[in-house]
Amino acid sequence: MGQRLIICNNRRLTSQKPSCGALNAHHSLQLEKLIAEQQIPISIEYRKCLGQCDRGPNIRLAPSGNFFHNVTDGDLPMIIDEIKRFIAT
Repeated sequence: MGQRLIICNNRRLTSQKPSCGALNAHHSLQLEKLIAEQQIPISIEYRKCLGQCDRGPNIRLAPSGNFFHNVTDGDLPMIIDEIKRFIAT
């Protein structure tokens, strides 16, 4: 497996504990759109949990890349820049 962007999409059926899927749907779609528009060569993978529920929504560059926590629309340009740096290494 090469370099990839992992997006947590865990959605709990109850609201007693936070879940990325409940918070992240809009951001992940926008991020996918930006990656496609800019033709960034990275695969996108959805996972059920990244083990950081209380800090979500969560995204990670893999392998061994940065975690992005509490992602908002305002973070997307910075994440795109980080992806570009990550794939350049």
